[in-house]
Amino acid sequence: MLLTLGRQVVLPVVFIAALSHFGNLTLIWLAFVLAEAVVIPIGIILWRRESDKVLKNLKWEENRRRSMSGILIIDIRKEQQDGKENAERCKLKNFR
Repeated sequence: MLLTLGRQVVLPVVFIAALSHFGNLTLIWLAFVLAEAVVIPIGIILWRRESDKVLKNLKWEENRRRSMSGILIIDIRKEQQDGKENAERCKLKNFR
């Protein structure tokens, strides 16, 4: 919202006021281009800052899920191994 207001309202008005003293209509239209040129770097900085926050949260969440899934896989394998051992014991008991 700040970028939009700066791009469409605040900066053009400031640049128009500054460039209108020269009395050239082309310079007044240039105020809109200057406003865009000033807002683009600001937008890039804000975008990088926010994307870094989001990426950090995603990486943390992914690492947490990986560690949890690793624990679950180990538990499932252990249960499968225990089940096979129990099945072998039952076969041996029934066989005797």
